[in-house]
Amino acid sequence: MACTSVTLNGVTLDCGNVGGLKSVWIADKLDVSGLTYTSGEITAITMVTSKKFKKFEFRKGNANFVSTSTRNDANGTVFVDTTLTMNFNYMETVKRNDMIALTKANTYVIVKDNNNKYWFIGYDTNTDGYVGGSVNANSGAAMGDANNYVVTLTAQTAELPLEVVSGVMTTTIVDKL
Repeated sequence: MACTSVTLNGVTLDCGNVGGLKSVWIADKLDVSGLTYTSGEITAITMVTSKKFKKFEFRKGNANFVSTSTRNDANGTVFVDTTLTMNFNYMETVKRNDMIALTKANTYVIVKDNNNKYWFIGYDTNTDGYVGGSVNANSGAAMGDANNYVVTLTAQTAELPLEVVSGVMTTTIVDKL
């Protein structure tokens, strides 16, 4: 791995923010035919004809993603593990079938956080990554317990998730905003 110099710009004090996710869109990796990115931002996404990212909705406070960077100097490696967790209430056949498909597919994911920023999970400028997953079905034990599916999607890439320029979302890449 070649050693490269970096330029640090510094970070100014922000005006505040909130956590959590508003929405998630998922597409099979094979349905995305091209990505354009500049300086850590995705500025265009091209889909295979008639294919779109599908929206997955959940109740407020039931989804998040965490990206963890790992550096191993001995091996000369740096990579990022990103884990997206989503809780979908009420187990039923239609959701069950989507949950099974999510665990089998190689996907790309776009999330909208509660700061109205879009993030692309599963792709970066150095690797041809993807997102894979697992699901837990939970009946709950008591009346107040959740009856739900908990989906965990993970990606391993060379970089943190890329921000998607908001204008990209208003094109025909998603089935609904």
